[in-house]
Amino acid sequence: MIPSFFIEVKEFPVSGNGKIDFKKLPEPVLVAEEADEHRSELENELISLWEDILKIRIPSVNSDFFESGGDSLAAIQLATRIDSITIEDIYQNPTVRMLANVIENKNNSDNSILIPYKKFYMKKQTALVCFPYGGGSGIIYKELFDEISKLDEGYNLFSVNLPGHSLNDTGRQKFISLDEAADLIVDELKKKDYKEVVLYGHCIGSALTLFCICMLCSCHFPVRLSRSCAYCPANHS
Repeated sequence: MIPSFFIEVKEFPVSGNGKIDFKKLPEPVLVAEEADEHRSELENELISLWEDILKIRIPSVNSDFFESGGDSLAAIQLATRIDSITIEDIYQNPTVRMLANVIENKNNSDNSILIPYKKFYMKKQTALVCFPYGGGSGIIYKELFDEISKLDEGYNLFSVNLPGHSLNDTGRQKFISLDEAADLIVDELKKKDYKEVVLYGHCIGSALTLFCICMLCSCHFPVRLSRSCAYCPANHS
């Protein structure tokens, strides 16, 4: 393995028995880059994640992951903690700003039926998926997700946004059947490879919830029904 840093010393410090005293070796001194005046929320979250993995301060969105001490193992840790990137993305886009742009572009071009609560999220072991009522959009769960995120950080939060139900849809998307919708949702969940999925359905969305449960159980995917027909979004009766 290639060391993260090389430090030139005149001589090695030795202990009383003549062996190298590693505790007395100098620590690497990193040249601090000028801090950024403007950072996006996504860039700030990436910097916090890099600092947690690399155990050093990341001063700038132009800091390079590998020049800051990252290696292949650290890149694997980073890729496994962010749902939307690969190790190749990190090597090809090694700065905070470059990687943030990759994540933004992927999210903007994503036609996923599962809409994450946040564009950028560190992957957890459990996903909570909420199904809206008939004719409703996944955006109705934002307030609920705001409260859940304050109480419990152990979930990745998703709402289901069915084709033809988006608030800004102009009729270009056609409605799909429960079977077709369940196929799409289950396929996405299987690709995300969670250890457990919690499903939460409201009104007619409960029917789609049950379709998904049946499909997930048939392939032995760990799933549990949190609640059905229990959540009434704000300003709705």
